[in-house]
Amino acid sequence: MDREFLAAHCLRAIEGQGQNRHWMSRAKSKTRWRTVQRLGKGDDLVELEFCDATRRLNPEIPERWVVRAIRYERKGFKPQTLLTSLTDHRCFPARELVALYHERWELELGFDEVKTVLLKRQEALRSKSMRGVAQELWSLGLLYN
Repeated sequence: MDREFLAAHCLRAIEGQGQNRHWMSRAKSKTRWRTVQRLGKGDDLVELEFCDATRRLNPEIPERWVVRAIRYERKGFKPQTLLTSLTDHRCFPARELVALYHERWELELGFDEVKTVLLKRQEALRSKSMRGVAQELWSLGLLYN
């Protein structure tokens, strides 16, 4: 999920869509929780509480919701907390989840650059055949990467 996206009704819907449906999102600085169980250094199961207004808008949301909070700090950045529905710390080590989250954001930044930088240049495709256009698009993609 997008950075700092913590809309309980959306995230609970993702979890409820079957097996192996999970989410990860950075916590906002104002997000509050209570630690339920320590899983490791900077890795806890926590209980989020929802305000009455949120529960009135979404009656299916429980009063409390247990998720995993992974606190970490990357060199040159301020400390962050990653919240996730992947609560099994043995199957999903915290270090791997943090790396995966940031790898995903590197991809998003790449897509953003393609959309905002390369598309602004309005590349001209010179080929007159479908095969030639496909080849040019692949070439631009390879060049970009």
